This record gives sequence, structure tokens and C-alpha cells, in this order.
Amino acid sequence: MTKDTNEFEFSLDMTPQAAPVSGTRPDRWMAPPFKAHTLNADAAWVQMEARYPAKSLNLQLVQILSLCNGLRSIDQHIKHIINASGLSPQQTPAIREALEHLVDQGFLIHETELMSTLGTPPEAAAKPSPLTHCFIRTADRPSDLAQLLASLQSKAPRQALSVWVLDDSREKDSQTQNQEAFDRFNEHWSGPCHYLNREARAALIDHIAEGSGADPKALHWLIEGDPKNPSPTYGASLNTALLLAAGQRFLMLDDDATLDPFVLEEAHFGVQLRPKRELKTQFVDPDQPETNQFPKSTANPLASHDQWLGQSLADIIQSAGETKGDLLARTDAHMLHQIKGRPRVRLTSNGTLGDPGTSSMTWLFSQPAKELHAVCHQDPAWAERLFNRRFARGSLGVQVTTDFSLMTTTLTGIDNREMLLPTSAQGRNEDLFFAVLMRFVYPDSLTVNLPLMLPHRPTDPRRWSDQDLDPERPIDRGYNHMMVLGDLIESLELPQGDHRSRIAFLVAWLEHLAGLDDQAIRELMVNYISELQGEQVRAINETASHLDAPDWLKTLFGRVIGHLLQEDMDAEANLLTLGHSIQGFAGQYAPALSEWTKAWRWCCQRDMAGELP
Repeated sequence: MTKDTNEFEFSLDMTPQAAPVSGTRPDRWMAPPFKAHTLNADAAWVQMEARYPAKSLNLQLVQILSLCNGLRSIDQHIKHIINASGLSPQQTPAIREALEHLVDQGFLIHETELMSTLGTPPEAAAKPSPLTHCFIRTADRPSDLAQLLASLQSKAPRQALSVWVLDDSREKDSQTQNQEAFDRFNEHWSGPCHYLNREARAALIDHIAEGSGADPKALHWLIEGDPKNPSPTYGASLNTALLLAAGQRFLMLDDDATLDPFVLEEAHFGVQLRPKRELKTQFVDPDQPETNQFPKSTANPLASHDQWLGQSLADIIQSAGETKGDLLARTDAHMLHQIKGRPRVRLTSNGTLGDPGTSSMTWLFSQPAKELHAVCHQDPAWAERLFNRRFARGSLGVQVTTDFSLMTTTLTGIDNREMLLPTSAQGRNEDLFFAVLMRFVYPDSLTVNLPLMLPHRPTDPRRWSDQDLDPERPIDRGYNHMMVLGDLIESLELPQGDHRSRIAFLVAWLEHLAGLDDQAIRELMVNYISELQGEQVRAINETASHLDAPDWLKTLFGRVIGHLLQEDMDAEANLLTLGHSIQGFAGQYAPALSEWTKAWRWCCQRDMAGELP
């Protein structure tokens, strides 16, 4: 049964606020990051992060302290400790006494102190200048581009937004049609418009190299990839945008999206600071238009991204306010450790309605069980909804997170006021790799997930097939080298510091990686893939264990797990193939970053619209 969209079109209040709560909230406490070193059989030396001196604490109290990993009231902590430790409720008085002791000794932080610490504005914090650039990535899909430009025309912001169409089309007819669609759009758009095809981009790179003193060959490879490699250049337009908008904030979206936002029915603009993003997935009836199934929003997505992009954490906390609800309810000690320094929002993203943009459907089987519950009591015809690649995926509120699981399927905001590194020009997972690099260079970075879902409907609708459940893929094809390299970079540990020193460390590490012998690179790949497979199977098994799944769905779960655990008969050769592809990229990328630095700084000093060929 579907609903009439007219019943639930609404506007979301864009003013930052906390997630809705009910009733009077008691005092809440949490443990800050700490390290404990055992002194003897009864006590440990506890060092609270950034506090001196360390203090001796009973080992039982250390165990209780370790379970105070979230912001909770004393009663909530007691319940959590009893459940996590398997204790009897009769232990409640003793646990309460222990918690009160930890509070008295300063081992637990009160919510107001935490709010005050995080809400301290950085010195001389620069307020973002108005957002003036929107880049559209397009490639051989002229009808999609025309549809997006029509959608963009209806969302014109108050300031003159400069629209750049970055055309990566290889077909001449596509370039001609894209140019025509752009010209029609330009006739009615109030701000500046620019169109760059592959030839114009190449000329621009030569011009930037000449002006900045960068090596043109290295700069072309960074931005466009290897001209002898026929694989798609998904990252080329993003890299181009990073130079055209050097020193500025900008928006980017793909040509097969539109800017007419929808939301989940439970959506709100409450704000939560959390270590992991949490997207809700709902199935779409393939026989009905999405407009009949989900509420529309009158919010302008361009303005929504502009509002949050570049904000400091202090600004968010001060505008949301301590008394408005559960801003810090999902914060944990690990996140407190991550957001030291001058945290600010460097990425903004939103959900999707339609094609989720993923090439594999494996992710679907590791979703929380509650998201898949709808299919558990339906007949096998519901499998159609698993394979049709149409889902509603979005957050319920504004999520300020340190989770950089970026996918630039629809609209993305990027704060490029400090130099960001280019992504891989060729191959998939370029968006994930870009986010990993941003997070590594600026570890105090935040991303904001907005509760808007933008339609993503490719002109030629894609479907997963039955073979997508258990494809026969060798290791070197089943594990994308950009995904692997990004995960390896995320595992690096380096104290916070100046971004230049972190880039120097990254360059040295990549050069070291490129120089590993076959035995070392094989061992690295084996350890990575084994750990990743184990985590994937664990997540899928956990979902399956919480589902009362019918037989037809159990069969699908079994096939996915079987695929993940299948043996590659040519594993030895394919492990090296995967490792060598990573080494090849690292060996070229590391030395080329010095050329990127020259180019970005040169572009940062001028209006790049005046530098176009």
C-alpha cells in the first residue's frame, strides 16, 4: 500500500538543534580516553588522556571505568555494566558506590564539562566565505546531465553560484550533446557557468604546470591517470575540481542525480555527535514511484550543505546548545580522542533514493537485522526488492561524525580551504580513497551526514543478478586496490601535527610500501584479506542470527558467506597481482605529491575562471 505524497510533504527546520528527547534528563557522565598499566594483582596505574599525574586504581574499578564508554546517567551506567559483565542485579548498590567513587576522584567527566571542552572555539577561527562553486561530473550520459541541469535551475541559491560542468565523455556525440545542454542551461542561470571537456582539461593542466613550475607529466598522471590504461577515470573530475576551487569550499555531484530531496518519515534536523554514521535502509516498491512512498522535503540541498560545510565543532555545539537534547548521547571515548585539535566539518553528504551506487550487493546482508526484517515474513517474490537496486538510504538526523565512509553518489560538500590530496584518477573507490586521505592529513576532520535523500536514477536502470550473490572472482579482482590501500592508510598511527609533516610521513610510507619485496607484499595482502573476510562474515552472521529468516532468504545468506570464503585456486599469483597494483600506484603517487603541492598553491592565489584555456 502506498501513500499519497501530498499527505506528507514538509519542510525541515535547518537550524541546528539536538535530537528530540522527552522528559527531564538526569546528570550524565562518561570516561574520557585513558590507558591502564597493571601494577600488581590488585591495582593498575591509570593515565587519563592529557591529565597528569596518573592515579592508582583498583582493578575492579578499572574494569567498571572501561565500561563507562558512553554518556549515561548513573542508573544507565549501572544497567549497562550489569548487562555487559553478566552480573546479578543484586550488585547494583556496590556498582553505584563504585561509580560515585569514580566521579569523586575525577575519573568520569560530567556532560557540562565535556560540552565546555568541545565547545571552545579555536583561536582566530576563520568563518567560511560564501560557497560559490558547484561542480558536475558527467561522462557519456547527456540525457542525465540535461535532467540534472533542469533540477539545478530550480534550486538557484541567493548568491551567484558558479556552475562547472566537467565532461569526462570519450564519445564525441556525448560531448556535443552535453555542450548543447550546458548552453541551454547557461542562458537562464544567474551565475557564471563553465564547461570543460577532456581536451580543455588537458590544456588547463599544462597551463597550471607552466604557471606553478610543476612537472606536467606528473600532474597529468595525478589528475587524469595513465593514458594507456583504458579503465574509467572516475577521479579525474574530482581532482580537477580540487585545483579549480583551491582555497575554497565547493559542492560536487554526479550527472545521474537530481536535487529534489526526500526524507525518511522519521527524519528530523536534530544534531548528534557520533563516532559512526548510521544510515537507515528501507526497501522501495519497484512497482510504485518513490514520490508515493517517501515524504518530499522543501529544503534546498545546496543551502543545506552550505550551512554545515566548514563549521567548527565549537560552532555546532554552541548553536545546538547544551539544553536542547542529546547532542552528545552517542559520543564515546574513542571519538573524544579523535577530535582533539581544531575539529571542523570538511565533508558533507546526504542519503540516496534509488540506486545505492554500490557495485556489490554484499553490503546489504550485513545491514542491521531491523532493516531486513521486512523481508523475513514475505514470500520469495520479495527477493525482487533485493535485486532491483532501489533503496531509500538516509540518516534520521544531522550526524556529525569522524566516519569518512564517503560515497559521492549524489551531492557532496568539500572544504578545500586547506590543501587536500588528489584521489586515484582511475578505477573505483576513488571517493573512499579521497576521504581516507583527508582524514589522515587532517585527523581532526569531521563529516556531516544530512537527513536528505537525493534521487539517484540512472537512465539505464541497473539490476543485480543472481550471479552477484556468488560471483567467481579471483582475489585481485574481488578486492579493489584503492579500497585496500585506503584501509592500510587508515591503520597507520601517527600523533596529530602539522599537515605538512603528516604528508611527508605518508609519502615516506608509500615509498616504503612500493619497495617491499614479493614475500613482504604477499604477507601484507594475506593478513589484510583474512582480517577483512573475517569481519565481513562476522557482520553477516550477526545479521542472520537476529533474523527469523524464511528458507529462501537463509539460502541467500549462505551463498554470500560461501562467496566470501571461497578458495581462489590461483591465490598465490593473484595475491601478488593485487599487491603489485597497489605498489605501482604508491610508487608513482608518492613522488608526484610535491608537484601537486606546487599546483594547488598556485591555483589558490588566483581566480581559476580567468585561467581557462
